[in-house]
Amino acid sequence: MAEESNTGAVKVLLKTSMGEVTVQLYQDMPIT
Repeated sequence: MAEESNTGAVKVLLKTSMGEVTVQLYQDMPIT
């Protein structure tokens, strides 16, 4: 269930800051 919660938070963060959040997301799980 933790994974689902993380996905929701990530989506909200992405919508909040498409710049700072993007960098953090990439560092957490590199999507090359």
